[in-house]
Amino acid sequence: MLDALLIARGAKKVAPEVVKAISRKVPKCPFEIQPEKIQAIAGPFIKTYSTQGSYTDLYFDIRKSLQSQTTVHTQKRSLSTSSSLFLSKEDLLKAQKSKSDRIRNKVEARKTALQSEARQRHVPSGRLERSVAFGAGAIGLAANVLKNRITSSEPASDPILRTLGLTERDVSELVGLLCKMRGAALKLGQFLSIQDDNFISPELQVIFERVRQTADYMPEKQLRKQLDSELPGWETRFAEFDLQPFAAASIGQVHRAKTHEGNDVAVKVQYPGVAQSFNSDIDNLVMVLRPFMARLPEQLFLPKIIDFARRELTRECDYERELEANIRMKEYFKDDEDFFVPAVYPELSSEAIITSDFVEGDVIDRIDVEALPQEERDFVGRALLKLCMNEVFVHRFMQTDPNFANFLYQPGSFKLNLIDMGACVDYPAKFTVPYMELVYGAVSHDRELVYEKSVELGFLTGAESQKMKDAHVDSVMIVGEPYQPDPYDFYKNDMTAKIAEKVPTMFAERLSPPPEETYTLNRKLSGAFLMCGKIKAKVSCRNDFIDTLTKAGYPQLAENLKN
Repeated sequence: MLDALLIARGAKKVAPEVVKAISRKVPKCPFEIQPEKIQAIAGPFIKTYSTQGSYTDLYFDIRKSLQSQTTVHTQKRSLSTSSSLFLSKEDLLKAQKSKSDRIRNKVEARKTALQSEARQRHVPSGRLERSVAFGAGAIGLAANVLKNRITSSEPASDPILRTLGLTERDVSELVGLLCKMRGAALKLGQFLSIQDDNFISPELQVIFERVRQTADYMPEKQLRKQLDSELPGWETRFAEFDLQPFAAASIGQVHRAKTHEGNDVAVKVQYPGVAQSFNSDIDNLVMVLRPFMARLPEQLFLPKIIDFARRELTRECDYERELEANIRMKEYFKDDEDFFVPAVYPELSSEAIITSDFVEGDVIDRIDVEALPQEERDFVGRALLKLCMNEVFVHRFMQTDPNFANFLYQPGSFKLNLIDMGACVDYPAKFTVPYMELVYGAVSHDRELVYEKSVELGFLTGAESQKMKDAHVDSVMIVGEPYQPDPYDFYKNDMTAKIAEKVPTMFAERLSPPPEETYTLNRKLSGAFLMCGKIKAKVSCRNDFIDTLTKAGYPQLAENLKN
């Protein structure tokens, strides 16, 4: 009886609310709202988008403006179900068409740039063909060096070239050989090019710039043969496929295409013969450079670097592995609004072809820095270092290629686009944990901890001279500077110049090679710092490091840095 009374009493209270809910007018589906309502809300914004803009662009700009009036962090351009501004199906179709047109225009511009910097040239695909080409290059280079000595040719202005007995013209010819061969040789050239003038002179940088920016690309006949072999039926699998590449790199070239669902995609096609001949390529490159390698310091441990390069190139030539790495990276950063990783299409990929969503944006070092607001420069710099910290300490999985072309930024988006996951590697906890403690020591100004962890990791043996110990610890402490409370000016402080001062001592007195993991990790970190300097970022990464320590399972270390 008591239960019945309680139910009746409850029903008496609830009934009026039920009646109200039934009689309440159900709002239209957001996607049925007409574009005119967008125009009514847009106000002064609409004239900016009357021709070339899209309703999607308009939506984001209005939303950004409204957010700036109520929030401190206004940069995220993300959709929200709570917004009163929605798009109709017609608007979505217009936005998709606008995006496709925008991509098409950008691709045409990139194709023009590629054709001006590179040329269409057959890729040597067989081992014998590639060995002959390398042999001819070695003979030509040796002849040039001999000619330089006999004729007393004017020495190169670059100190490295002068020491090796080369002129800028000799290196330019070597670069031409690398661009022709692609593969392992060109990969090494690209690595050398991602340095600043504290390690490579401006003269040498200019010569290697072509190596980094582009490689020669396949003739259409060779391209079609590779597509037929690696993705049979490709002509019917895509709704559109542009046979002219808009980008060419060390291992493959990239084409614009469209799926039958209407999605704009980028298709990376591997050069024929590269995967099968990388070992012989490295051997041939060593043969070409052997006369000059003897002049390099033993402390560089060059054989170890070459052996590591062999294994790394094996990974990068496996596009099925890259596809899996892309899926992992997308999953890791799916909830982080600072980053975007494009989706991949397994059904349109193979061992030598990988298809992913086309990503808009400018390559980091080609952004007009002076036209970019300081807050956006700071965002890009912070995002780059936040990415590195999360990759190595939280996920223990890092994309280790610092090539600027792997990081795209669309001005105004406050989102860093990440592409090309071929160089992703896993790191064991036995390395990442002491390495994190090493970085923590640098951030917290604990030189003893830095030294202790350096010995544990294998950077030092403990038997080095005090001069060597100090040089190593000093270089690590420099890396901790961007993680202090005050903003760090990457452009003015010139971190690489400070570290470069320590390099002669470390080269002369190093007793053991550094841990193998640092070949990839330090390459990525140095590239990230270099990019931060190029975009003139002024930012503190301390809070991001604190967050990373917490996510990695070290809340006490994070708490120590808060105090």
